[in-house]
Amino acid sequence: MRRALLVLAIGTLLPIVLILRLPTLFFASYGRSEAWGNDEGLYLLMARDFLQGHLPYTQTFDNKPPGIYVVYALSWLLLGAGPRSIYIAACISIWCGSVAMFFLVRGASGGRKDMGLVAAVAFALFMCHSGTMGANTECFFVPIVVAAFALLWPQRPHDERTFRYAQIVAAGLLLGLAVCIKYVAAFDLFAALVVIGATYPLRQRAVTCLALVVSAASPAMGVLWTYASARELEVLYDAQIRGNLARLALQDSLSTNLALVKEQFVRLFPIVELTLVSPLYLRFSPPADGALRRALWLGLIWFAIDVAGISRIGSIRQHILAQLLPPMIVCATIVLLRGIELTEARFARLRSPALLATALALVCIGVLAAPVRFLAATVPGIARGSEDDHASVRAGYLREHVRPNDYVLLVDPWSGMEHVLSGTRSPSKYGGFSEFFTDKEMNVIAGIRRDTALTSAFEHEPKMVVIDPDVYDDSSFVRALESDMSGKYSGPSQYDGAYVYLRDGSDS
Repeated sequence: MRRALLVLAIGTLLPIVLILRLPTLFFASYGRSEAWGNDEGLYLLMARDFLQGHLPYTQTFDNKPPGIYVVYALSWLLLGAGPRSIYIAACISIWCGSVAMFFLVRGASGGRKDMGLVAAVAFALFMCHSGTMGANTECFFVPIVVAAFALLWPQRPHDERTFRYAQIVAAGLLLGLAVCIKYVAAFDLFAALVVIGATYPLRQRAVTCLALVVSAASPAMGVLWTYASARELEVLYDAQIRGNLARLALQDSLSTNLALVKEQFVRLFPIVELTLVSPLYLRFSPPADGALRRALWLGLIWFAIDVAGISRIGSIRQHILAQLLPPMIVCATIVLLRGIELTEARFARLRSPALLATALALVCIGVLAAPVRFLAATVPGIARGSEDDHASVRAGYLREHVRPNDYVLLVDPWSGMEHVLSGTRSPSKYGGFSEFFTDKEMNVIAGIRRDTALTSAFEHEPKMVVIDPDVYDDSSFVRALESDMSGKYSGPSQYDGAYVYLRDGSDS
């Protein structure tokens, strides 16, 4: 009976995720956010390259690890729903992560299913708000990290019977895959080593850590071997080493990042507040709570390690903070439920259960506030359909005027997605993300000069050039563009606000 109730409780997580992510499954835009975003478009374009037999970075430039393009390609291939496949895959990934969070917190709390269920629901809710509503890297690597910790976190610390090398190897492979999706997951790998060092028997720690590190390195070794076999190590180096070192050098100011973090933490009430007050629980909890205290300490260390990791990212956007959710949920769940129990025991004579139930209800409202408010805000947007879906509109225009596989130069925020939806090709490695052309900092990351990159693009004689009106604010860029088009293109005409140039003599 208990197992049936447990299966039912975990099963309810799927409809929660489905309901909250419903807009991304049916509409390309929702509220004021766009699912057909520039990041997703770039990843999809590189996934298309991969499915066509090209290694990432050889046809299109980006500086993300190759794992995210493999995830997109597999989603596209297996789910068969075109670009929409990645949002279905993100939904499945988050649901699996919430189930993994149940087992992680249940194990960390000494087998308490109530804490596991609260943690699972919290993960499902907070991975379905505006920061992770698309299909960015965090939607995939964060659930993988949670699954890895659920495997390596011992059910009963110091009990050798719970130790299995197969679980450690599986956890290491998962963490290695997470790192191959986003490099900042390497800090989660370091946190995993801390968990092993603090909870595993002394004589097993060294060999366990070694097994974890070796298995975690396996995916990266596979990537290196693949590129070496294809003689494309130079391309991999340019995108992953040089490009990421250039990005790390472009840091926003501390004050700017602190302001961003403050704004974004407000949307994560109350798990941030519960995590920050957890030292009070460590100070006043009874000695009998030794296992919970140990789990809380490890959760706080994990949280601090991840904070150190994301602090190295140039600009801390909301989706980046999703990496902090697992350790915060571990801490917040313990503090919330155990704190309520201790308070009830302390003030039992005051008939506190009713007051505590009210307080718990208020906390639950706070937990639900951010994602539920966000979902409610999307309802008017759903009624309007996808009126802000410029990517689909412009891709439809391309399908009417050029053929699939024709070269088209797109200089607008949705260039990658437009290429994917229309079946056209970019004449430049940097055309999947137009900011590589238009933004000076992105020029540095891509390692290009805008004028030479444009000249190289026109060597492919693109049939059409589409320029977003915002680009015209950059007069030097427009002059370089018009210089390359001079005498070869007619126009501009306008469509969906964009300027359209057609190559002379084209039969489009």
